[in-house]
Amino acid sequence: VGPRVRLTWRDNATNETGFLIERSDNGGVYFTLDTVGPRIFTGNVNYTDDTITPGNNYKYRVGAVNEAGVSPYSNTVNFNL
Repeated sequence: VGPRVRLTWRDNATNETGFLIERSDNGGVYFTLDTVGPRIFTGNVNYTDDTITPGNNYKYRVGAVNEAGVSPYSNTVNFNL
């Protein structure tokens, strides 16, 4: 098993249809890594990224999605491998 990053955040909303997970590789433009469904009132949402490689810098952010679009993004999380 190679390196992995596990992201965890709390689902506090009730009107999202899912979450958009974005990643930036080595300071590049953010791209959509994946989308996951809502976890309404169930607590934490977890996502594991196993597509990373050593020697790189990764930044992640998450936005809630609903019919109006994407919410403001979360704080950025930075990982250096």
